[in-house]
Amino acid sequence: MSRLTQELSLLQGIGLLTTSLLGTGIFIVPAVAASLAGQASLWAWPLLILLVLPIAFTFAQLGRRYPHAGGALP
Repeated sequence: MSRLTQELSLLQGIGLLTTSLLGTGIFIVPAVAASLAGQASLWAWPLLILLVLPIAFTFAQLGRRYPHAGGALP
């Protein structure tokens, strides 16, 4: 029987972090932002991405330094 390896790729980690930070609001927020801000809402998305990147890199470094901090050891 083969052993299950518990590893995440970079893209899987980004996906998990994105869904945990944004949640299901990602489906509602663009429509609300576009109705309130109009064309200015298009500039808000790149700005928000730049602001979230340091948080994502911080979580990545913490995950690398403390790989077993999120649950029980195998």
